Amino acid sequence: MSNYYNATICENGHTISHNNIVGEKFCEICGAPNISCCPSCGMPIHGKENTSGFVSAKKYIVPKYCYNCGQPYPWTASALEVAAAMIYEDSSLSESEKTKLNDSLPDIVSETPKTRLAGIITKKLLPSAESFTADALKQFIIDFGCELAVKLIMK
Repeated sequence: MSNYYNATICENGHTISHNNIVGEKFCEICGAPNISCCPSCGMPIHGKENTSGFVSAKKYIVPKYCYNCGQPYPWTASALEVAAAMIYEDSSLSESEKTKLNDSLPDIVSETPKTRLAGIITKKLLPSAESFTADALKQFIIDFGCELAVKLIMK
């Protein structure tokens, strides 16, 4: 069983602390409120792994979903909403294409049995999207996509 330090992350996903240090109430980068517990279940947000006296060289990665209740953290939910809104604003995509892309987003963010299909759908439809939408979705995939989705779509 792993032990983790508690993390403080702003609601937009900026790391304030990943090692139990209590930070400010608001993010100095964007001004959003900082949280240290899941808004859905109240469990602490995992920070860096506590390796019992060893200094971990692993880079801290902000979690996307709560380990306890499975709900997306605010920054993940916001990113999914923005990506969906961009898709639906694109006039070059058909309604069917918009729906397929939007339905693929959760499986792009976290690796599931549907991630490979979501990657194929996204890679197939990105060239049909307007350049601003395609560029924004590529950045979403880089920032929020699971490793498999990034490999499938960005290669």
